[in-house]
Amino acid sequence: MKHLKDTVVDGHEVIYYQEQYDDGSLMDEYAVDIRADNADGEIIAGYAEFATEDDARRVAMAYIDGLRKATNKEFDPKTQIAIVWSIEDIQSLADVTDTEAMDILENIKNHHDATIGVTWDTLEYTITDMGYDLKEKE
Repeated sequence: MKHLKDTVVDGHEVIYYQEQYDDGSLMDEYAVDIRADNADGEIIAGYAEFATEDDARRVAMAYIDGLRKATNKEFDPKTQIAIVWSIEDIQSLADVTDTEAMDILENIKNHHDATIGVTWDTLEYTITDMGYDLKEKE
């Protein structure tokens, strides 16, 4: 692997690197390793691969921002719940990139109707409203 950046954000370690083949040549994908302490002091580790360094950085920083909120007690898992939707949920409904899926999730977060919450119907509506096609149902 070729290290591109090794960063610590509020005690959370984020390592960006580009994958390499055995012969030393670089692959066309980037990876992110995240090691962080959650609100309960446990170590959380995450790994993901992306087509571009920008995509890797964007997703990693969104994850770090979420952890910051948790460690700042804005979210307390002992007294609150959170329902989590992921890019994989979006990609199960439409053929979109990680970046496009994250854009769809951001749109949902910023525009959903809090009286009904976020449902699979919300995801499908937003996907089509943003101009993407839904996959054929099996």
